[in-house]
Amino acid sequence: MAEYRNTDEIWEKLQEAYEPVRKKAKIVDGLLVSGVVLVVLAVVNRKNPALRGSLLFMSMVVLISCFVFKEKVYTPRKKELHGMFKDSIVKDIFKEKIDNFMYSPSEGIGRSEMNNIGLISLGTDYHSEDLMSGSYRNVHFRRADVLVEQESGNSETSTRSTIFRGAWYTFDSPISYANEVVVIEKGFKVGRKKTSIFTSSESRRHKTEMNNDEFDSRFRTYALNEADSYQILTPLMMENLLRFAADARGAMLIGFQSNKIHVAIDSRYNYFEPNMKNREAFNRSVEAVENELNTIIRLINTLGLAQ
Repeated sequence: MAEYRNTDEIWEKLQEAYEPVRKKAKIVDGLLVSGVVLVVLAVVNRKNPALRGSLLFMSMVVLISCFVFKEKVYTPRKKELHGMFKDSIVKDIFKEKIDNFMYSPSEGIGRSEMNNIGLISLGTDYHSEDLMSGSYRNVHFRRADVLVEQESGNSETSTRSTIFRGAWYTFDSPISYANEVVVIEKGFKVGRKKTSIFTSSESRRHKTEMNNDEFDSRFRTYALNEADSYQILTPLMMENLLRFAADARGAMLIGFQSNKIHVAIDSRYNYFEPNMKNREAFNRSVEAVENELNTIIRLINTLGLAQ
């Protein structure tokens, strides 16, 4: 059961608001099934051109109606109700422990800003939302959901795959790092190593062995020179990162850059979207919000930033 105190009241309020959405979802499902049935009937009656043409026309009308209804009626209402969850649950939970908390669900980290950070590849399609900021124990942070997709193929056939979906965290550091150091966990697919000969010598990183078998088997460390890696990744820091990674929801990247520490976790999870299927599922959604708050606090402690 979630620790948040007002779940009963919020659950009842959202349940009442969600009931019309469920009815709209049934309409979408009904239209979709009807359209598929008409297509199947058209295939079955392919020897009867007149009937086949009528069935295909009807299926096209039904499927278009399904798409329009979903985009114009169902999806906007669903987003509105998700906004209610974020206003009543996410904000309240974070405000309990985060100072100067700011939350903009529809905003995120812009593609240009992420490109300037330069720690991950941004694919062909990039989207970010659920931008929040605040301070915990005098450590300022920003956090947002990030989705990176890659489209491949040609004009006739193309496929789209998700190469990163998770959370991006940026923490202010009391230390200003002269040269960036990047730590990439195995399985993290979009990290930019910058080790290629095509990278300018001034920016080219080199792989560093940290002389810690457990750490080196789990992470790859890249820096302009080894001294920077050894200065930042102390034995205690490596131990802390290993302990955090053991419980993380996905592979991670840590970038020490200027006076910031960036952390990305490829969880393949949308953190603040409620599941209203039943009360148990709703409680898990609330717990996911609490867990995300605890992740931020754990990262601040793991990185040794708390004053």
